[in-house]
Amino acid sequence: MTNLKKSTSISPALANRIVGLAEKHYGSRVALFFKLEYLTGLRVNELLGIKFTDILEVDNKLLIINHKARNDRKYCYLLPDEAMPIVNKLRHDFPSDTYLFQSKNSNNRLKGDPSPLSRQHLFQVMKAINEITKKTITMSQFRHEYTNKYLSGTTFK
Repeated sequence: MTNLKKSTSISPALANRIVGLAEKHYGSRVALFFKLEYLTGLRVNELLGIKFTDILEVDNKLLIINHKARNDRKYCYLLPDEAMPIVNKLRHDFPSDTYLFQSKNSNNRLKGDPSPLSRQHLFQVMKAINEITKKTITMSQFRHEYTNKYLSGTTFK
């Protein structure tokens, strides 16, 4: 029998704590990633693959139109209103970036194409935050919490 730890539910207060710890130890870009992941319920790869050119503003709403490279299918997401200030902050703070969550390392490459933050880095950040909070939180749990939050009407404040 395997020894599995029970995961912790992500309340709005815990989500705020995660965002605060990420901001303190890893910077605003990583903190905003966790906040947007909590707000949208998008998969890690979906969020990392978003380019600024994929984001359209229609009637004061943010619409993301992007595609998956493997099957070339296009997907469209309507983001919640709380996402607008996050996207605007990222645009303001990182105006030359291609990706919404671009890796700092890709800015230092001489001839390389820009790339988003790595999944591995984000999983390491989540592991470190788990050690600080003494909780067991997984990256995919944000997606599940979004569904619970959406069905119950809870908001991220």
